[in-house]
Amino acid sequence: MVLDISWIGSFGLLGLFIVNFLAFTILPIPVEAAIIIASFIYNPFLVLFVAILGSTAGSLTTYYIGYKGVRRFLPKSKKEWKYNAKARELFEKYGAWSLLLFGWLPLIGDPLIIIAGSFGMKVWKFLIYSIIGRAIYFILIIYLGINLEGVL
Repeated sequence: MVLDISWIGSFGLLGLFIVNFLAFTILPIPVEAAIIIASFIYNPFLVLFVAILGSTAGSLTTYYIGYKGVRRFLPKSKKEWKYNAKARELFEKYGAWSLLLFGWLPLIGDPLIIIAGSFGMKVWKFLIYSIIGRAIYFILIIYLGINLEGVL
């Protein structure tokens, strides 16, 4: 998928925020090129802050969809929950780490975020793991962008 990111010069950091917000909802939008180009134009720490802010807002939207939307379709009785207890146990055991390691991936991260919301993961715990994971990923992208600046 080709994404025209020439709008970063026009919309600036607000555009970077919006693309990160949309990418971390359930829309599969690649953010890497936007972050690299923004790191050519703006202070890399500012780019990191805006990318984390936008992606966190988008992730909270996806989390809320899982929390409110999917929960409606989950079993109501204890007997029905018995069959879902194992899935809940696995997510609670590995879920936070999976958010840290894979929560930023477009095809894997969105379902993890929805599951976190649908299983009622504490929002503060969700935020800590997902922000740390994304910060590491975005730092690597910005570092790559800074090093590509002289090459391009």
